[in-house]
Amino acid sequence: MPQLGTTTDIAIDDFQTSVCEIKDSTTNNRLIVDSSGRITVNTATAIQSISGVGLTATVSGNSLSTVDFGMVRTTNPSGGNNGVTFVKSLDSVGRTPVVVGHIRALISQTTTSLTTASESIVVPAAVGVYNDITFLKITNCGALNTQILLRDAVDGTVRDIFMLSPSATYYNTYTIPIKNSNTNQAWTLSASTADVTNYISVFTQYAQNI
Repeated sequence: MPQLGTTTDIAIDDFQTSVCEIKDSTTNNRLIVDSSGRITVNTATAIQSISGVGLTATVSGNSLSTVDFGMVRTTNPSGGNNGVTFVKSLDSVGRTPVVVGHIRALISQTTTSLTTASESIVVPAAVGVYNDITFLKITNCGALNTQILLRDAVDGTVRDIFMLSPSATYYNTYTIPIKNSNTNQAWTLSASTADVTNYISVFTQYAQNI
């Protein structure tokens, strides 16, 4: 951390803000840095404050003790390797999302009817992301007992099996989402007995993860 009387490099590499403003406590001088630069700050005088869009700081004496970065996300950032430092993701009013409370823009839902015994896509594939199921509701709208298979790819591995009697409903909110094994893969359901009359109604909610 910067100390009084030292010259310190402060990286602005991933602020991704329009400006970052740094003031000292004596002359109230300001250094304006854009989102792609680096600056050298001479802390011979005490740092008074650091501010910027998505940036807050705590100053203890002459030492910058805590920096808390945050950025509103409506799309996922590019993934990094182990150990890479990231600006934390926030929703549109600065709240930190947690699973299953993913960022709203990255949650989708579908409604599907199974009218044949073959596989039907209930969650579409998406390039570069894992579509992980957070909520699933299946209703047997027919008059026949049916076995339903859930797969995380077309013709893929069976991940779960549901047995539903006539008019029965299965539903579950998954505290830990059902993970898709690979990116760009659809989730499918197939029913042992399904036709236009004995159809299966499905509602699915899923989150895009990387």
